[in-house]
Amino acid sequence: MTSIGQTLADERRRRKASIKDVEKALKIRAKYLTAIEKDAFDEISGEAYVVGFLKTYAEWLDVDPEPLLKAYRVSAGIAPKRPDGRISGEDSVQIKRRRIVLALVLLVGAIILIMWLASVFSPQG
Repeated sequence: MTSIGQTLADERRRRKASIKDVEKALKIRAKYLTAIEKDAFDEISGEAYVVGFLKTYAEWLDVDPEPLLKAYRVSAGIAPKRPDGRISGEDSVQIKRRRIVLALVLLVGAIILIMWLASVFSPQG
């Protein structure tokens, strides 16, 4: 299977465009375009930039960006995007679990604090 970067690089070469041509047309620095073509997404700071650059580059090459973006999200371990923009059901469950755990930790901490304060300020009788 061809990688994300290889797909874009192959199409760019097929169109006989250089990295400098793409840089000039899209106003995306050559170092980022090169990183994308090497699948070195960690060289681009910020997921939003990676997604934006991928989409812009693919569209400029007349390549459907959605399969590339989906592949990127899977490889980066990013939650799949639903058509309505909401978080997927599985991620929603994880968020609810984290909130429950946090609430329990805070509750136990509050109980311990109250017990400690009661022991410190109780009259010695």
